[in-house]
Amino acid sequence: MKYPLYTSHTSSLKGFVYQRFFQSLCKMQSSYHPKQQENQQDFPKINPNHGLWGFFRDSEDSPSKKEVLSTPKNDMKHGRAWMASELRLKSFEDLHRLWYLCLKERNIIATQKHERRRLRIFTGIEESMKRDRQVRLTMARLKFVLNERIRAWKEARDLAKKDICMQDESSFVSSDTSNLQSSQTKFSTTNTQMPSSSILVHSESSNLKE
Repeated sequence: MKYPLYTSHTSSLKGFVYQRFFQSLCKMQSSYHPKQQENQQDFPKINPNHGLWGFFRDSEDSPSKKEVLSTPKNDMKHGRAWMASELRLKSFEDLHRLWYLCLKERNIIATQKHERRRLRIFTGIEESMKRDRQVRLTMARLKFVLNERIRAWKEARDLAKKDICMQDESSFVSSDTSNLQSSQTKFSTTNTQMPSSSILVHSESSNLKE
């Protein structure tokens, strides 16, 4: 007969504890909701076009919303990296735009990596690493193509400098030859005048002798 009494006492005690807990929970909720509403009214308005939203990917359900973490299936939705032969056909503006798109994608991947570490989520790590590898490969090829263009520009500049030096030398040589030719013509005219004067002198001397 002891056990039924013990069970009845414990059941009444459980009911009393549950009732007190429910009352305290109701008081807590009633006192918490007004403060929460006041705090929500005090929050500043957030600009939906702020640049920091670029660290988060668009949601799969609605593009207007952002998500902190994306599913592994969404992370696998990416193509291959850009080839160097494809990047050589692009203009400087397109390469500049593509570089900053890759930077934005790497920022999103780094943000999701930090959130996974903070929340201790171990899914989607391999997919994000594959995506990051393709982005880094594109950026490395962008650097390679830009380095090719810089080297070609420097070689063209050096050739232009050599052409200018050759033109200056050729103009200097042509001016020297023209000066030599003019001096030779002057010298030849003076030489042709000398014999005529000598002939005149000889003729006058012969007349005097006669």
